[in-house]
Amino acid sequence: MSTTPLPIQLLAVAASLVYLYCVVAALRRSRMAVRQSLLWIVSGAAFLVTSIFPQPLIWTADKFGFEVPSNAAFVVWLLALTALMFYQSLTTSRQTAQLKTLCQELAVLHAELEQQANK
Repeated sequence: MSTTPLPIQLLAVAASLVYLYCVVAALRRSRMAVRQSLLWIVSGAAFLVTSIFPQPLIWTADKFGFEVPSNAAFVVWLLALTALMFYQSLTTSRQTAQLKTLCQELAVLHAELEQQANK
């Protein structure tokens, strides 16, 4: 089992802190909804913990047959991003349906107002 060189580990910790700072800054500026930010904060925290304590990732990668732990990390991130994209697609589809319903209701109300105004 290999260990992570200290400069790479420090770079990973710094990158995770910058990542978390960007998420929190976007949340504070109201650029991101709290519900969506939770997913990003959890992923950033996982990245930070893995950066500080890489041994569980190294051990897991070894047990699953990955030759290099970074390959295991890429697979996990790929799966996590795919799940996040699926969740975002579901959210977008639901909001599209809601927007369509609201537009239809608005059109009906507008037509009723015009009909009343023409009487």
